[in-house]
Amino acid sequence: MKTKLLSFLCTFLFLMGFSNLIDAQEFWGMTTNGGTNDTGIIFEWGVANPGFFNTQYNFGITSADVNNPGSSPDGSLIIASNGNLYGMTSRGGANNWGVIFEYNPATFTYTKKADFAGTNGKVPRGRLMQASNGIMYGMSWQGGSGNAGVLFQFNPTNGSLSPIFEFGSSGLGGSPIGSLIQASNGKLYGMAGDTIFEYDINTGTKVSLKKFSGGSDGGTLDDTLLQASNGKLYGMAERGGVGFGTLFEYDLSTGTFTKLLDFGNGKGQFPTGSLMQASNGKLYGLTEFGGTNNLGVLFEYDISTSTYTKKIDFDGANHGSEPKGTLLEASNGKFYGTTTKGGG
Repeated sequence: MKTKLLSFLCTFLFLMGFSNLIDAQEFWGMTTNGGTNDTGIIFEWGVANPGFFNTQYNFGITSADVNNPGSSPDGSLIIASNGNLYGMTSRGGANNWGVIFEYNPATFTYTKKADFAGTNGKVPRGRLMQASNGIMYGMSWQGGSGNAGVLFQFNPTNGSLSPIFEFGSSGLGGSPIGSLIQASNGKLYGMAGDTIFEYDINTGTKVSLKKFSGGSDGGTLDDTLLQASNGKLYGMAERGGVGFGTLFEYDLSTGTFTKLLDFGNGKGQFPTGSLMQASNGKLYGLTEFGGTNNLGVLFEYDISTSTYTKKIDFDGANHGSEPKGTLLEASNGKFYGTTTKGGG
């Protein structure tokens, strides 16, 4: 069981003393596979007690699951303003296109809140985000009339799930895999296929900010943007540039796009996950391949000096290989992440 769980990529949520419900630092996360039904679990792991690991919920549809509660989550959990955890599954539910669920860590209660039905999206692969208005927003990989995905909203108070607009025909890209962010101006920003877009939750206005060519500027936008402390947006394209992906900046105040870095040439290849800004102000990220061993790298990018520094070459046995996802900085100043292969 343990071996099987560890063979799949886990997505983590780091919680510190939330709402006085948790006495010690804990990780909460999900796996896409494994568990009783081999369709994923919600788990809890204690930082202060590394031997503590609990499977809190087994996803999966069985004959007893008359409400089809969902299976195979493919994103991360979020903690909402009410103190509960929310997430999405890519399968299961009434239509087998996934669900939105709530998990109460105080009572260990799982509740399906809404079913994806096609028009409101299907097969979501990112995570929800709760905006300043209390409403949750997200994107589905498929769904809509052109099956190119949907930007949707979910009201945790009444459980309503409704589409806002469809990707594809909207000219805002298609088949989004990443997640939305709310910037300091209150607007939502995301990436879908080949496009960076903006959505104003107050006016309902949607705008394409940058369409990638797939060439020198980059292509294949699979993850989530980051708004850094300087107010600018940063992200990575998995492909394009000199062929191995790019790191870019978008200035919201001027509407200016700038490619900052071409991956390749020893800098790693095919960036994965999203960038994170550490407490030192620098950006950190991962590439799936490239580096000395062609097994991926962990890198640092200083936005104040435009300086790239490779920090780790993944090597298989010692550091793992082919990292996935996004790094996390914990309160102890250390980074946490996952690799898909390698390890002793």
